[in-house]
Amino acid sequence: MRMEVDILTDSDETSLQIPKDLAEELKKRAENKGFKSLSNYVVYILRQVLSRMETEGEQKEDPSEQKGEEEIKQKLRDFGYLD
Repeated sequence: MRMEVDILTDSDETSLQIPKDLAEELKKRAENKGFKSLSNYVVYILRQVLSRMETEGEQKEDPSEQKGEEEIKQKLRDFGYLD
């Protein structure tokens, strides 16, 4: 059975569910790095990932990579992580 934890719950934010075991691991890391909340830490991580993706995308616009990205997005949709 999969347990999920809501980590973003403010009225101006979107709710995000992640597996509880992942949330616990992220919470430990957030505390060790001095973040005030799990939500703040996850937002920080996502912004870092997006920034890297944008930088890498600017450096190489290879059509085969776009195909790979679409395959990953489809797999995430299949698992219910993306709409």
